[in-house]
Amino acid sequence: MPILHWLNDDEARKTSSRVPYRLLEADANLSYQSPSPALGRGASISTS
Repeated sequence: MPILHWLNDDEARKTSSRVPYRLLEADANLSYQSPSPALGRGASISTS
């Protein structure tokens, strides 16, 4: 398996570790519609 190296690799890793992040949370009030109970639980959608 090839290993990728790019210019300023160490600097890029240090910079990316300082970038703030936050987890997204679902807000039902901002949702377009309520999710279907069949979808999102591993259900497969058949097109036939």
